[in-house]
Amino acid sequence: MAVVQRENKFWKEFWNYINDEAIGDKQRIIDAVCNNSHNELIGYVEVTKSVNDKQEIIIEFADDRGDKHKAEWQPSYNYACWQTGGMMGDDYTGYLLFPTYKENRYFCIWFSC
Repeated sequence: MAVVQRENKFWKEFWNYINDEAIGDKQRIIDAVCNNSHNELIGYVEVTKSVNDKQEIIIEFADDRGDKHKAEWQPSYNYACWQTGGMMGDDYTGYLLFPTYKENRYFCIWFSC
């Protein structure tokens, strides 16, 4: 799929999510996505939630390749994040998961910044 087509599909699905299924502070969700240098659509994923020994909510999910990750819930931002740092130390890639009205269904994107 061409880059422009992928980007168009991403933004179409993202705005559908915002309009139809986003809960909480939608502006924070929009800001989180717009502040990235690159976003790719993963789509809706099923998650498992747990609480770690620090009483933090952990969101477990499988990415589009089937690899499993544990994202940390960021309550003040209204999303869960799993990320890795790049070689430069100030660049990051990872996944953002945004809640929906369905208990264990989240909207997932891959990002870099």
